[in-house]
Amino acid sequence: MKFTRQGEVIVGVELVKQHRKHLRLRFSVTDTGIGIDEERIPHLFDAFVQADSSTTREHGGTGLGLSICRQLVGLMGGDISVESKVDAGSRFQFILDFGRQEGVSSRLFEPDPDLRNMRVLLVDDNPAAQNILREMLASFSFDVDVVGSAAAAYERLLEAGARELPEPLPYDLVVMDWRMPEINGIDATRHIKNHLELIEQPRFILITAFGREEVLQQAEMIGFDGVLIKPINPSTFFDTIVSVFRNERGGCASDLRLHLRSNDSKARCCW
Repeated sequence: MKFTRQGEVIVGVELVKQHRKHLRLRFSVTDTGIGIDEERIPHLFDAFVQADSSTTREHGGTGLGLSICRQLVGLMGGDISVESKVDAGSRFQFILDFGRQEGVSSRLFEPDPDLRNMRVLLVDDNPAAQNILREMLASFSFDVDVVGSAAAAYERLLEAGARELPEPLPYDLVVMDWRMPEINGIDATRHIKNHLELIEQPRFILITAFGREEVLQQAEMIGFDGVLIKPINPSTFFDTIVSVFRNERGGCASDLRLHLRSNDSKARCCW
């Protein structure tokens, strides 16, 4: 994190190979930070070594972190490596083998028949978050469109629900990130509700990395149907969407303001 002033740091886990009793997983940490000079990479995992003296002065540290990581990965039978370019970021990764736990079935995120193929508009300006959230929504059987700004969301909503179309295809759900340039997600949703003449009003879920009380209060005043606080995993995301539409159809829960955190561990989370 300290080497990445702009962009993002992505922690990922990917399935490399699987057998009946064993799994091979690739773990990676990718950033868009300062990067590392190619000549210094071979010594990067040596104890008390950092990229250069200027790195130590500006960012601190002793040069032990990567050395310890290499030892830990080695004790588990793996090897750690890095790919990097100066001013373009770095990717550290390692591959490990694991035994499969028996007697545990995977959870299937399959909504009720009336929610399958539901049209969803995802509004987020961050490309990495777009990809992760799009994958989650698509895995739920939803038809997903993605835009990167409030203005683009207005245009897409109007196009989809235009009255002059032979068969308008309005969106059922809008997933709106709070922190976006120019117009944030709360103001964008207020504008959609108050000024866009849509044939059908979609449900709205706000996604925010800030659980501050004023953000949640604003979301409640605007009338969001759900609020998710990052990090978001598939389980939390799915349950929130299903709860929003279950309540719409007269379900048992009375409070639609779902301020959720999850300890459920998944391969990819959106931060």
